[in-house]
Amino acid sequence: MRRIHPVFLVLIVVAIILVLYILVAKPVLVLPTVNVPADPNSAISAFQKQSNINQLDVKVRTNGRMLLLADGREMGYVSYDPVSLRNGIFLAERTILSPSQVRIITWVPLLFPHLVLNAAVTSQILYSTLPIEITIRFIRG
Repeated sequence: MRRIHPVFLVLIVVAIILVLYILVAKPVLVLPTVNVPADPNSAISAFQKQSNINQLDVKVRTNGRMLLLADGREMGYVSYDPVSLRNGIFLAERTILSPSQVRIITWVPLLFPHLVLNAAVTSQILYSTLPIEITIRFIRG
């Protein structure tokens, strides 16, 4: 009868514990904040001027929650699912990007279909198992 090597047994036990921890506790992996200077002609800059906001933070979690903060104060939040997230992406493209940048982005699925498929599969896995949070900070110039 063969004996199971103790190191192999320990690795299996550690892997099972990590999988159970991720499934039960659902820890949030926080990515570094992305600072974006707001273009003076963009809709976000106009919103910041009208609301007298210097710093606008958008915190997005892959578990279905998006939080909007203005100078550290919570302005609101949106709950979403993968289907409604697509509408939010289109809205963000129209709000933040110029028309020439949007035209360039529309070529990405045609040129790199496997990249788009990989991104879709990865987003589904992150939505259902491991929540990731990213903060996009728009700073008025």
